[in-house]
Amino acid sequence: MQGRKGCSFFNCYDEEISGRAKEVILSLMKKIDELKKNDNMKLKQDEDLKKKLKFWQGLLILAVVVIVGLVCIVILKA
Repeated sequence: MQGRKGCSFFNCYDEEISGRAKEVILSLMKKIDELKKNDNMKLKQDEDLKKKLKFWQGLLILAVVVIVGLVCIVILKA
């Protein structure tokens, strides 16, 4: 290597990779990006489902409280 001073014992030479290798690497990188996007989409869906579940749980609790209240009123009037 020109322009470098010092010991050249550990110089390393990497040949340029072939066109096919470049294609494979790029396709794998694209696949990783697609999987990350898909994962992020799934996480968003999970968050949305958790919010809906929490809403329906609250609604169910409210319905049970109302039913118990109505039953108590009917029993007290009887």
